[in-house]
Amino acid sequence: MDETKRQFAMFQNTAIENVSTNYATTIQTRYQQPQIYHSPTPTYQKVSTSELLSILDVPIGAANEDLGYVLRQSNSFKTDTLGHGRWLMTTGSFNNWLAGGKSNILLVDGHSDQAKIGKISPMSVFCATFVASVVKLRSTIVLHFFCGQHATFEDPLRGPDGLLRSLICQLLLYPNTAEPNLGMLSQQELCNDLRGHKLDALRHLFQQLLQQIPTGTLVFCIIDGLSEYETRMNNSTEDLRSFVDGLQSIVRDQNQAGPTFKVLMANANKSTEIVKQIPLQERVSLRAGNVHSGPISEQDFFAEVLKAKASIEAAGSQLQGLPWTDNNIQPAQETWDMSRLRMEGASAIPEPLPWATPQRVQTLVGSERFPSPVPQQWAAAQPPPESYPYRYKGVEYEGRLNEVRVDFGPTRNMGTYSAPFE
Repeated sequence: MDETKRQFAMFQNTAIENVSTNYATTIQTRYQQPQIYHSPTPTYQKVSTSELLSILDVPIGAANEDLGYVLRQSNSFKTDTLGHGRWLMTTGSFNNWLAGGKSNILLVDGHSDQAKIGKISPMSVFCATFVASVVKLRSTIVLHFFCGQHATFEDPLRGPDGLLRSLICQLLLYPNTAEPNLGMLSQQELCNDLRGHKLDALRHLFQQLLQQIPTGTLVFCIIDGLSEYETRMNNSTEDLRSFVDGLQSIVRDQNQAGPTFKVLMANANKSTEIVKQIPLQERVSLRAGNVHSGPISEQDFFAEVLKAKASIEAAGSQLQGLPWTDNNIQPAQETWDMSRLRMEGASAIPEPLPWATPQRVQTLVGSERFPSPVPQQWAAAQPPPESYPYRYKGVEYEGRLNEVRVDFGPTRNMGTYSAPFE
């Protein structure tokens, strides 16, 4: 399994390495440092991660090969054509979606179908550069899917079920993540439905895997061209509604506990079906005149983000800051520097980001620095729950846990040490 994850990471790095894009977005948000957490081992696990990957039947490098292809094609677009993406970055809806401390969804209709090159639109380029920027940040997970690259009937990943299989595969293989608890797969009906790539089963599995990600982790889900699947052939429209409903359900659940889950669904032109499910305040429509032709300064772009972060912090102390470690700041700063130089009119490397200074950086304890044995005065043990509940088709199942989590002080957002519970 470690070798498979290594291969996935290699595909991911290849996709974003040495790619010259017309513009790029460096995404820097302020969220609580995710805890170092080892997934509990169930007493009975019928299906291994490798076996589950085989059931999903998704090529390991597919998602990142799509990402690399879209990034390379970005050079075929004129700078003005990409102005829709720059305009989106200036909207309050996008910045609120990005900087808000809660799980949320944003649907963007680009109204730029005439500017497409094949199945790649200016919004595809925006999504790809967004993903490439977020991948460079630590302590985040970014899942992505370009529907236009899987729109032919013979493509095995076409449609909502292929999309979900890809997202699940990425989540299972994401670098520097713990092995998931697959105890729910000991339920034979669920396992059989997954083998048949049933949409309900895939939705359920995706939600269960997300719930195992530590609270405070930021998970982006970027989907480009979802309107490609708005067709009545082969029940695609009904399946698409079910898929979007599943995302909305996850967002509602993740606002109660678990990671912060942010979904961006972008379309080259406009949605005719999905839009009916998304509330008005979660939609952005970019009309023909919505074009930002000039460069975007980091001060202007991050000003709104900083305002949102300030309001979040004022709302409650439980919403902690971005995990800015020494290792986090420099790659992010360099990415923004290079990105801004590629923007039309940018003449110089920008000054350091306003909060990226040693005086304002909280260096967090890494797992490799945890002493062993753990000093008693640092730790506060939390007994594990008696069971790990999950529900499928209205029936609740349980799998016993075998773990204790120990939080480090003086504050409780410094990391987590996991040890067997006896």
